[in-house]
Amino acid sequence: MSSGWIDTLIGGGLAITGGFVSSWWQTKLTADREARQLAKAIKGELTGILEIAKVRQYEKGIEAALNHVRATSQPFIFSVTVRGDYTAVYRENAGRLGLLKGELPATISVVYTKIFSILEDFHLLTEIQGKPDRHHEMDLGRCLEMYEELLELLRQTLAQGQAVIDEIGVLYPK
Repeated sequence: MSSGWIDTLIGGGLAITGGFVSSWWQTKLTADREARQLAKAIKGELTGILEIAKVRQYEKGIEAALNHVRATSQPFIFSVTVRGDYTAVYRENAGRLGLLKGELPATISVVYTKIFSILEDFHLLTEIQGKPDRHHEMDLGRCLEMYEELLELLRQTLAQGQAVIDEIGVLYPK
């Protein structure tokens, strides 16, 4: 009779353990699937942003503006109009970045912070270009400084953005 109780206890314990393990496993699979989907969405968005920057030759445009200012000692306003929201995936999912593996949450945030800074500079330059009464805000020193910083920031962002894309490919292969 005592062996029946032991069998029942063991069976009950295994059933309870199996229920917990099954629930835990399902939760893990769901979290892994969500992380993979988020990583792929961020990868797609960043790929699009980097490709747009390359096709539109933003780096060359900023270099040309900087070289013009250096050669002529005259302020020159280079502007890029950005009307679309190219960062929707990031903005809508920033609170979920913690699902991602390794350092991706931090590096993705750094890249997007730089993207937002570049966009802010583009907006400022476009505002100043469209308002002649604001041209005085871009004296020679400020103009050189802004283009040098913007060029460096763009180069860093292109490189770091590509590194994030590559890392996602490693951590979340097809």
